[in-house]
Parts: sequence; C-alpha cells; structure tokens
Amino acid sequence: MLLVSSNGINTSCFCGVMARGKEQFTPILDSLPGKVVAYNAVGSTYRSDILIYRAVQNLMDQPADRHFWFIGASLGGDEVPFVVRRFRRSRPDVDPKNIHAVMVDAPAGLESLKDPMAKFMQYRAIAQIAGTVTSLVNVPVGDNVLPKPDDITVPSEFSSDPDAYKSSIIDAARGYMSGYKLGLLARQSNRMIRIVKDGSLEEACKSLIGTDVYYVICERGNDVVEQPMAYRWVKDRVLNLIDVPVSGTHCGFLQNAPEFNDAFRWIVNHSNH
Repeated sequence: MLLVSSNGINTSCFCGVMARGKEQFTPILDSLPGKVVAYNAVGSTYRSDILIYRAVQNLMDQPADRHFWFIGASLGGDEVPFVVRRFRRSRPDVDPKNIHAVMVDAPAGLESLKDPMAKFMQYRAIAQIAGTVTSLVNVPVGDNVLPKPDDITVPSEFSSDPDAYKSSIIDAARGYMSGYKLGLLARQSNRMIRIVKDGSLEEACKSLIGTDVYYVICERGNDVVEQPMAYRWVKDRVLNLIDVPVSGTHCGFLQNAPEFNDAFRWIVNHSNH
C-alpha cells in the first residue's frame, strides 16, 4: 500500500499483529523519508515468505545509489532482518551504508512476550490447528487491548478538550483493530516465537551488520514486550545497533504520535543519508 511518494529514498514498512499498513503508519508518516510503502497480512493467513518477496521485488528496479529504509513494528520489526537479508542478496550493488533498518519494540521470542496466549502458540502444531479452527472467527476487541486514557498523549492543539481527543483515539483504535481473524493472530504469534526458537532470527540478524540500524524501545505502559530484554537480545547479535528509547506504548503510533514522530525525526536526522 503506497502511502506517499517522493524521489531519492524508498521506505518499506512492516506491520505488527492486528494492524493494517495505512492505519498503523499514517500517524508518523510525516516523519518518514521518501516513498513509503506499507505491508500487512491479509485474511486469516500469514505468509512471511510472500511478504518478504514482494517487498524486495518492489525495490529491484531502483537505482543503487538511493537510500533504502526498512521499518517494522513489533512482529514487523522481527521481519526486518529477513527482508534486509534478502534485499542484500538480491541487490549486492547497494552500499550497506545506504541501508537503514528500524525495529520498533520487536519481540525476541517467547520469553520476551507478555501475552499469555503466546504460551500456547509456541507450538507450531497447536498454532496450525488454532489457525484452521478459528480462521473465520474475529478477534474480540475489548478494553484490555485498547489504548488506556492515561497512556494517550494529547497534542497541544487539542488541549482545550483532552477527554474528547482521548475518546476519539480509543474509538479509532477500536475500528482499526476490528475484523481480524483469530487464525491470523495464532499464526503471527507462532511466527514471533518460532524464529527465535529455531535460530532463524539470529541468523537473519547477521544481515544488519554494517547497515545503519536502530531499535526503538517503547517504555510507557508496555504490556506486550519485556524491555529491555528484547532490545538486549538483538544488541547482543548486532553490535552496531543504536537504541532509541521512547516514552510511548508498544508501537503506539496513534496514541503517542508526538513521541514517535520525535523519535523518527531523530533517527532520520542521525542516519548517514
């Protein structure tokens, strides 16, 4: 899904669980460089191989002297090393210094996930059965998964009626998170766990060495990923990783837009492009 277009830089964004490209990344769009394309799962299936293939294929005809950004939120952050690995293999003509990777609060396997359901989804057979049985069942969107009023940042232009603004954010989040299938959630949860368990994420992280790479740590009311555990797991494997702490909820681009926009502006300014 193309969000905005300009010349010189290509930015590929990868969504987290229960998120669509346009909805997840629009709140920070003004802080992202160049031509921005977002990728997300469709229906009740999750095919990371297809997602990775399409993202790289869309960049094959771009000039080698351009800068390429790969940004992933949560599960999407876990996919970034796999995308970068395929991209580097497919485009050896691109200088690694022109490759910029951002992992936003990406989990590092079962131990870093706070969701109790992850305990069950660690087993591929269970995830496949759950994915099949629940492929037509929507994920319930209760108050436990919606932004908490106290964790919503109210921009100055809405300070005259903060309660109304917070209500609008919660309503928007409810709409954005509706319509997802339990089967998709099961498969995505299993993916996040399995790639650490089988060593494939560790292997893929080697592709980030030599690139311009960042990890955004969400430090505000994070009830999804154990931090700094997940960040340290990646840092131990990618020594050139730069940490960017944010006073925001887990990939809460919508509810904490000012904080995340500041973080991405800093990252873009800090990068070597």
